Amino acid sequence: MTGNRLGQVAAPAAAGLGAGAVGAAAPFVLLGAQLLVSSGVAVRPLNGAGAHGPVAGRRSEGPALRRTGDI
Repeated sequence: MTGNRLGQVAAPAAAGLGAGAVGAAAPFVLLGAQLLVSSGVAVRPLNGAGAHGPVAGRRSEGPALRRTGDI
């Protein structure tokens, strides 16, 4: 909760300092760049598996998950 409140105070202050030093468009350009980076990270597969299955050399399931029929 403390980090949340600190961010609520620090983010506008930092944007104001950036706007004063570089220009009024600088915070918007920075936020746009951060949005592009975060959307690229969000679209990337988490486990390396793409549309064609798992990464070459990796098994998709471990021996403990494989069904053997011996229950």
